[in-house]
Order: sequence, then structure tokens, then C-alpha cells
Amino acid sequence: MSKVAISVPVHAPANFTLSYLHSYLREGATTGPRLHLHVPLRPFGNEFSLEKDVAVSVAYAQHELTVRWVPEGDGAFPNFEGTLTAIENGSENCILTLTGTYRPPGGWPGKIFDALAGGNIARSTIETLLDDLGAATEADFHLRSSD
Repeated sequence: MSKVAISVPVHAPANFTLSYLHSYLREGATTGPRLHLHVPLRPFGNEFSLEKDVAVSVAYAQHELTVRWVPEGDGAFPNFEGTLTAIENGSENCILTLTGTYRPPGGWPGKIFDALAGGNIARSTIETLLDDLGAATEADFHLRSSD
């Protein structure tokens, strides 16, 4: 198992953030309970990304969200299981953190790939996902608080 823990600032209160993300992940923005992951790759200094849909399940428990996802379709992408937390960082700000584990696919060759490059890809993917979730949360919070 490989572990990952990534945090990003969000300009919305922690309680609002978790409540919003619980609904967002359960209902999906437009696709139901799935996420569209952007997998950033930077070979030789060039940046491009792969796209991968994952079926997601989420549950609210003790001021955090339990998050699991399973890749859809073909390709060697790992399952993920973790927790999403939001910790107050000022009156209308929080730190959003996703901590979890994934098993690199492909047995021992997958473990070697994960040690060489896959771990960095996983962290970049989680960071991009958190940036997207944070932006969606902030947009909804600002829309609701501007009334």
C-alpha cells in the first residue's frame, strides 16, 4: 500500500466545505457519483494529462468524509481509500486535506513504478483534484454568501 496526504487552502468555512463536498461527491457535478480525474504527467519537462473516470463513494462521519474510488474502464489505475477533512483556518477559510492509501496495480512491477514515478503522479493527481474541489466549494460559498 502506498500512502498520500495532500492539503490545499479553501476560502470557505470548514463545516460548509465538508457539507458541500459531501453533496457534490454523492450527487456529482453532472455525472452522478463519479469523478473525472486529471492525471498530470511531466515527461522531459513537457506537461500533459491523462483523464480517468472513477466511481466514487462518500460517507460523512465524525467531521470528515470517508472517500473511496474505483477506476472505470481499462488501464492500470489504482483504487483509493481515504478521508477528506477540513480544518478551520480563520473565520471563512479552511485547510482541505485528503489522506489515504492506494495499492499500485500490476504486482511487484507496479510497486517499482510507484517508487520511481507513480507516487509523484498520484500526489499530483490528488493535488489537482483538491484544487478542483476547493474551487467548486469556493464558488458555491461565494454565491450563497453574496445574497
